[in-house]
Amino acid sequence: MGRVIRFRGGRHREVQELLPWFLAGSLDAGDQERVSAHLSVCAECQEEVRFQKRLGPQIAELPLDVRQGAAAAALLIRLAEPGRRRRVRLRVA
Repeated sequence: MGRVIRFRGGRHREVQELLPWFLAGSLDAGDQERVSAHLSVCAECQEEVRFQKRLGPQIAELPLDVRQGAAAAALLIRLAEPGRRRRVRLRVA
Protein backbone atom coordinates (compact mmCIF):
# COMPACT_ATOMS: atom_id res chain seq x y z
CA MET A 1 0.00 0.00 0.00
CA GLY A 2 1.26 3.50 -0.78
CA ARG A 3 2.27 6.10 1.72
CA VAL A 4 1.21 9.72 1.34
CA ILE A 5 3.84 12.22 2.40
CA ARG A 6 2.49 15.66 3.16
CA PHE A 7 5.01 18.39 2.57
CA ARG A 8 4.87 21.73 4.22
CA GLY A 9 6.50 24.59 2.38
CA GLY A 10 9.76 26.39 2.91
CA ARG A 11 12.55 25.05 5.08
CA HIS A 12 10.56 22.07 6.32
CA ARG A 13 10.15 20.84 2.75
CA GLU A 14 13.81 21.49 1.96
CA VAL A 15 14.83 19.36 4.94
CA GLN A 16 12.45 16.56 3.96
CA GLU A 17 13.96 16.50 0.49
CA LEU A 18 17.43 16.08 2.03
CA LEU A 19 16.52 13.14 4.26
CA PRO A 20 17.72 10.36 1.89
CA TRP A 21 21.13 12.03 1.60
CA PHE A 22 21.18 12.67 5.35
CA LEU A 23 20.62 8.97 6.01
CA ALA A 24 23.30 8.05 3.48
CA GLY A 25 25.74 10.43 5.17
CA SER A 26 26.41 12.24 1.92
CA LEU A 27 25.45 15.82 2.85
CA ASP A 28 28.02 18.53 3.35
CA ALA A 29 28.63 19.63 6.95
CA GLY A 30 26.28 22.63 6.75
CA ASP A 31 23.33 20.66 5.40
CA GLN A 32 24.03 17.79 7.80
CA GLU A 33 23.87 20.22 10.72
CA ARG A 34 20.73 21.92 9.39
CA VAL A 35 18.91 18.59 9.00
CA SER A 36 20.05 17.41 12.45
CA ALA A 37 18.81 20.62 14.05
CA HIS A 38 15.44 20.31 12.31
CA LEU A 39 15.11 16.65 13.32
CA SER A 40 15.64 17.58 16.96
CA VAL A 41 12.37 19.55 16.93
CA CYS A 42 10.21 17.99 14.20
CA ALA A 43 8.30 14.82 15.09
CA GLU A 44 7.01 14.48 11.53
CA CYS A 45 10.52 14.33 10.08
CA GLN A 46 11.68 12.04 12.87
CA GLU A 47 8.95 9.62 11.84
CA GLU A 48 9.96 9.95 8.18
CA VAL A 49 13.57 9.06 9.10
CA ARG A 50 12.35 5.96 10.96
CA PHE A 51 10.22 5.00 7.95
CA GLN A 52 13.09 5.44 5.49
CA LYS A 53 15.41 3.40 7.72
CA ARG A 54 12.89 0.54 7.71
CA LEU A 55 12.25 0.89 3.97
CA GLY A 56 15.90 0.85 2.84
CA PRO A 57 16.65 -2.83 3.57
CA GLN A 58 13.33 -3.88 2.06
CA ILE A 59 14.13 -2.06 -1.19
CA ALA A 60 17.60 -3.58 -1.29
CA GLU A 61 16.04 -7.07 -1.26
CA LEU A 62 13.79 -6.42 -4.27
CA PRO A 63 14.85 -8.13 -7.50
CA LEU A 64 15.77 -5.78 -10.32
CA ASP A 65 14.57 -6.36 -13.84
CA VAL A 66 17.66 -6.92 -16.00
CA ARG A 67 16.63 -4.13 -18.39
CA GLN A 68 16.39 -1.67 -15.50
CA GLY A 69 19.55 -2.85 -13.74
CA ALA A 70 21.96 -0.61 -15.67
CA ALA A 71 19.71 2.43 -15.30
CA ALA A 72 19.28 1.82 -11.57
CA ALA A 73 23.04 1.38 -11.13
CA ALA A 74 23.71 4.64 -12.97
CA LEU A 75 21.14 6.44 -10.83
CA LEU A 76 22.68 5.12 -7.61
CA ILE A 77 26.11 6.28 -8.73
CA ARG A 78 24.75 9.75 -9.50
CA LEU A 79 22.94 9.94 -6.17
CA ALA A 80 26.08 8.94 -4.29
CA GLU A 81 28.08 11.86 -5.70
CA PRO A 82 29.25 14.11 -2.84
CA GLY A 83 27.09 17.20 -2.38
CA ARG A 84 24.49 16.04 -4.88
CA ARG A 85 21.07 17.50 -4.10
CA ARG A 86 19.40 17.76 -7.46
CA ARG A 87 15.95 16.39 -8.01
CA VAL A 88 15.90 13.21 -10.01
CA ARG A 89 12.92 12.41 -12.19
CA LEU A 90 12.15 8.76 -12.63
CA ARG A 91 10.12 7.55 -15.55
CA VAL A 92 8.14 4.36 -15.21
CA ALA A 93 7.46 2.55 -18.46
